[in-house]
Amino acid sequence: MIETDNKLYFDDRYKKLGFFSPVDICFVIYDKSMWGHLRKQLNVSRTIVDFGCGGGTLLMNVHRENPKARLIGIDFSEGSKVLFESNVPMAEFRKEDLSDTSLEDDSVDLALSTMTIEHIEEGPFLKEVKRVLRPGGYLFISSVVKRPYGWYFYKNSEGRRVLESTHLREYSSVREFENMLISHGFELVESGVSLIKYPVFDPAIKYLFNKVSRSRSQQFLTSKPVEFLRKYLRIPIPGYYSAECLVKNSK
Repeated sequence: MIETDNKLYFDDRYKKLGFFSPVDICFVIYDKSMWGHLRKQLNVSRTIVDFGCGGGTLLMNVHRENPKARLIGIDFSEGSKVLFESNVPMAEFRKEDLSDTSLEDDSVDLALSTMTIEHIEEGPFLKEVKRVLRPGGYLFISSVVKRPYGWYFYKNSEGRRVLESTHLREYSSVREFENMLISHGFELVESGVSLIKYPVFDPAIKYLFNKVSRSRSQQFLTSKPVEFLRKYLRIPIPGYYSAECLVKNSK
């Protein structure tokens, strides 16, 4: 039931801002040094899969680093498909359950998953990632860390305050996140933690989107000035951080 609710939630969100996806990698990976570590793996990977790919921002940046790699995006939301195929037409989109994909065993060099695991069950998802990763392959994964004083105005199905209403969990520390990955058979390579920041320009974007035509909105929202404003006019959300880890498949 929760998974169905999540699908409906994201389908609705993509319909409201269906064609809009940021270009800058900072909206996906918060820690600059982690992007640097990841780029080293990107350049030697032949098959790269983004689990929970959304609109394709991450794979768009991956393609710039390694245009020869085979790219696959997997998402359970039908609403993300049009946006993904527009942003990364060179990649393959698969609408599938992230814990039960059609990928072959040991077929992936590098798996990516940003701000997704908090929406789904950890165990089945990480078991699936290990199944498709080749021995010695890498996973880059991020999720939400909430400090004890963290607060946001959304509540999840259990009535707990969360950063997004579909979050099943939010980790208490980057160490807890690391240990969870290690307990599922991954070897920690690098990790980082950064403040999560909210683009204060976004309410104006949503307002303008509802007032002008779709084509004019698209030109406006994907323009460099808007991207610049969204990037630099961001404020920290109290008590919320992004935990980002690069781990190795030790099977």
